[in-house]
Amino acid sequence: EPAGARPDAPRTPVLGPARPHEVGELRLATLPNLLSVLRLLLVGPSIVALQRQADWGTLPVLALVVVALGSDAVDGLLARGRGAVTSAGRMLDPLADKVYLGGVLLFLAVERGFPLVLVGAVLARDVLLVAGGALIARRYGVVFTPSLAGKISTLLLSLLIVAWVLRADPDLPELARAARAAAPWLVAGSLAAVLVSLGGYATTGVRFVSRARRADRARADSGTAVAPPGKGAAG
Repeated sequence: EPAGARPDAPRTPVLGPARPHEVGELRLATLPNLLSVLRLLLVGPSIVALQRQADWGTLPVLALVVVALGSDAVDGLLARGRGAVTSAGRMLDPLADKVYLGGVLLFLAVERGFPLVLVGAVLARDVLLVAGGALIARRYGVVFTPSLAGKISTLLLSLLIVAWVLRADPDLPELARAARAAAPWLVAGSLAAVLVSLGGYATTGVRFVSRARRADRARADSGTAVAPPGKGAAG
C-alpha cells in the first residue's frame, strides 16, 4: 500500500498526463470493461481473417477489424456517459489497445510489408509504458491515463490498418487507390504521434517519481505522514 494512504481511501488513484485524480474501487464487470476484454479476444480472429482475406473477401475482414477498433471509442463513451469509469477500466482499455494494435501490426509487417520502423516504434513505446507503468503502480499505487498524443496515435494507427486492408483489394479499385494515397501520410502522422506520446509519458513519469522521492524524504525527515503525488486534491 502506498505510503500515506488511508485504509478507507480509493484503492487505485489515477495519474493523468496533466494532473492526478482519484477514482473508486476496482470494478471489472462493467459494459465498457467487457468491450475491452472483447477487443483482446478479437486479436486472434482478426489475424486469421487477414490471413484469409483473399478467400473471404475484403468487406467481411474489414468489418471485423472495424468492430474491434471501434470498440475502443465505444467503451470510452459508455464509461463516461454511464458514469462507469473504473480503475480497472483505465488499465484494461489501453492494454487492450496495445495488444490488439501490436498483434495486427506485427502480422501486417510480416505478411504485407507494413513499415517495420513504425511497428518497432509502437512496440518499443508500449513495452516501455507497460514496464514503467507497472513499476510505478506497484511502488506508488498510481496508473497513467492516456495522453492526447497517445489517443491521436491510436486513431491514426487504426485508420492506417484500415487503409492497409483496403490498399491491395482488386475488387474495390477506387478505395484501394485512395488507401494507397493516404497510407504514407498516415504512416508519418502515426510515427510522429507515437514519438510525441512516448516523450510525454516519459516526462510525466520522471516528474512523478521525482516528486514522490521528495515526499518520501520529507516524510523521513519530519517523521510525519506525507501523501505521495497523486493522493488527495490535485494542485
